[in-house]
Amino acid sequence: MSELVPGLERFNAIQSIARAGLKGVLPDEALLHASLEGQTLFFVVKHPLHVNEFRLKKERVLASMRAYWSEHKNALVAQGIVFKEVQCKAKFNTPEVEPKETKLIYQERSNGTFENRSKSPQIHALFENIRSIIKERA
Repeated sequence: MSELVPGLERFNAIQSIARAGLKGVLPDEALLHASLEGQTLFFVVKHPLHVNEFRLKKERVLASMRAYWSEHKNALVAQGIVFKEVQCKAKFNTPEVEPKETKLIYQERSNGTFENRSKSPQIHALFENIRSIIKERA
């Protein structure tokens, strides 16, 4: 019987060896997916802290994967799942925050009339920028 979705069995086999490796190391929901790119198996997790945890416990992950490999070697090789390296990367979405308009909670008491005696052109420009901000708020 031909498969309904080409490559689905291979994908599921990659996910199963990845989940077996991460069992007891990271929470089950931490793994988004695993992918095989060349000779490298990539674990894609939800948060950068999970990447750090993976790096700290990499030997434990590899030992779990070796045990899974020894039990399911024939099926994995038949699917073409052979890799030499394991890496982890994070894929996460930062919430988009709209910038809020800041309201001044104080009344500006300065009017921007001061003498700028700085010799450096960069510092002179900074003071002039400060002067223009004060005049806008006054």
